[in-house]
Amino acid sequence: MSRLPLFVVVAPGLERLAAEELASIGIPATKVRVQHGGIDLQATTRQLYAIHRWARIPTRVLVRVASGTARNWDELQALVRTVDWQAYLGAAQTGVELHVASHRSVLYHQGAIGERVSAVLGRPELKGGQGVHVRLDRDRTVVSVDASGQLLHRRGWRSETHRSPLRSTIAAAMVRASGWRGDAPLVDPLAGSGTIAIEAALWAAGRPIDRPFAFQQWPSFEPGTWASVTGSGRPDALTAPVFAADRDAGAFAALERHVEGAGLIGRVTVAHAPLTAQQWPTAPSGRTVVIANPPYGHRVGGTGTGDLRDLYATLGRRASDAGARLVLLVADRRLADATGLELEELFQVDNGGIPVRCLASVATAV
Repeated sequence: MSRLPLFVVVAPGLERLAAEELASIGIPATKVRVQHGGIDLQATTRQLYAIHRWARIPTRVLVRVASGTARNWDELQALVRTVDWQAYLGAAQTGVELHVASHRSVLYHQGAIGERVSAVLGRPELKGGQGVHVRLDRDRTVVSVDASGQLLHRRGWRSETHRSPLRSTIAAAMVRASGWRGDAPLVDPLAGSGTIAIEAALWAAGRPIDRPFAFQQWPSFEPGTWASVTGSGRPDALTAPVFAADRDAGAFAALERHVEGAGLIGRVTVAHAPLTAQQWPTAPSGRTVVIANPPYGHRVGGTGTGDLRDLYATLGRRASDAGARLVLLVADRRLADATGLELEELFQVDNGGIPVRCLASVATAV
């Protein structure tokens, strides 16, 4: 069985969680090599398809189609010619979207690199066309084909642009890091447009990522293998309530639309209420998990530091009173300290260009 060399792109800081997720869909940790910003692995075509169908943390998946030394233009173009482009591009009119990066290479001019690659491909450059990535690092050049198309945080259910959106990939990482598995109540009391609650419910309910991917347009696409992947479901493990609420009327309206768009009516309960007035689902002490992405201050303009400290303090108090495990994304550890809880760090990542930490209370466990 032939294998494809893949690079699974992951937001820096989420690599370990992404590797755990790959293991959960049948790609063991012994078969992957974790690097900064991604994971190298050799995968079957079926595994390539399954990653897109089930993995919720990766940003995109690249197929490494050529690698070698390129110290001059002739060597670069000769390397590009080694690729069987008909497997990925098909008809002559198929456009390509080139992504070029050069680091410490004698071939440093990215525009000139792109021109040489385009000359070999003989395809028009087209925004939104088949992605082709060319990366030069010193003398080493790697050519990759984008198997994903749009970034994988675009799930297909989001119809609204929230003022401070949390990427679905980061929300999925928070859920995995929290230890929640669907058999205990999950609460997002500052839900915004609903990303955390929706990601959690879709994952626990065994719902796949259902949207088009670039590999489906390849001439080498295997419909039978894809049908096998899409026909292999995952168990519905969502046996406990998922609750999401927000005090802002606009955010709540988007939350309702997104829950409906994700097909989760009846699986996610929503409320338009401030944190102090929310009625959270109850569970034995230590079982409820509260996952939140509260304002960071510079993430939401016009919110005073004192008001934010009060919000974090209320969040900590409510979680403590419920005997719940609190998981939150913060940019300022001092605000997190206002919860009054002992917190451990689960991971660090950038959210919208802001360095943030995912922290969790340690007093209780799932």
